[in-house]
Amino acid sequence: MKKKRFSPVLLSIILLLLTVGCGKQTDEKLPLLRVGHALNDHHAPLFIAALNPDYFKKNGGIYLREVEFRKKYDLIHNDRIVAEVRFDSGRGGRKLVSRLITGEADMVLGGIPSALHFIDQGGPLRILSPVMTNGTSLILRNDLAADTWDEFIAYARTTKTPLIIGYKAAISTQNLIFETALKNAGIAYSKQIDNQTVPITLVNMFGPQNLVPSMKNELIDGFVCNQPFPAMAETDGIGKTIVQLSELPPKGQWRGIPCCGLIATDSFTRAQQETSRLFATLLMRANLFINTNQPTAISQVSGWLNHPAAIEERSLPTINFLIDYDEAWTRGTNFWVKSMVELGKLNNRVSAAYQEGTLEKLIYDMDLYKQARDQI
Repeated sequence: MKKKRFSPVLLSIILLLLTVGCGKQTDEKLPLLRVGHALNDHHAPLFIAALNPDYFKKNGGIYLREVEFRKKYDLIHNDRIVAEVRFDSGRGGRKLVSRLITGEADMVLGGIPSALHFIDQGGPLRILSPVMTNGTSLILRNDLAADTWDEFIAYARTTKTPLIIGYKAAISTQNLIFETALKNAGIAYSKQIDNQTVPITLVNMFGPQNLVPSMKNELIDGFVCNQPFPAMAETDGIGKTIVQLSELPPKGQWRGIPCCGLIATDSFTRAQQETSRLFATLLMRANLFINTNQPTAISQVSGWLNHPAAIEERSLPTINFLIDYDEAWTRGTNFWVKSMVELGKLNNRVSAAYQEGTLEKLIYDMDLYKQARDQI
């Protein structure tokens, strides 16, 4: 049988059509996941995930392939690109979580009190998974005559001029714990700098980056903040840790209090369930990496944050990275809600859900969390 032959023109047309068809397949747009975070070691699992692609590829098949250091990555599962991922660093606290509301981010590693605030106001976002607890301290200048919490309270009761204690933002996990501990100890405080009638004045320093320089210049006597800023003060030789906030009395009440979680918009998780689940699983695996490979984690996090390893040697071990919602997390979340309601910071959806016993359904995406957790 004689073979059918194509003319050169017809063959060129066929090849062109095949090329166009293949181009459509390969150029299919990938989902874009924009992840906001702060440049501190509370968000270390994000850095660890980015810095160890070979490890995570070998251990589970979900990993980030670097496109541009600290900025752009491909999220890959079993050698298939699932999504483009962009990291965006900035200030923490409420401004970080607000990026979900303004449409600047799809997920953030952010504080639970800030998430509660925006959910209460109707923000379409939920917590996908826990990230970490603890890792917060009270720091004082080295020359002040107090080295423990009891000595600090005794000093506050006898001081003739108010101790000036800085904090990083209007609402944070550190503020709520510290102020509650002062109330429990019977120590009055004020947020008015000219109030000389109280033993402690609390001053908003509008960002953690201002705390260590302010103490170095004796503008403040100490501060409450998350790591690595307490470790920075100690490493610089200008401050000392008086107490980890997790160890404040009453004993055990503050241990495991939630600080940061992985928070996402409902619109993104609904539209991109696979990407959301895989990314949450990867961060959980990164938390396990930190807990089991701490020397490596200390070195890598120090490099990412561009500061000496001596800082992370003090800092990272004080942080509890976790993958499970435990009793302490639940108790701590209820504490945040109760405290913020009493302060008039929560008046709407979260407050109502807390009273009705439906808080979990409102603030967590438990279905996605369980799917991601099951892949560990």
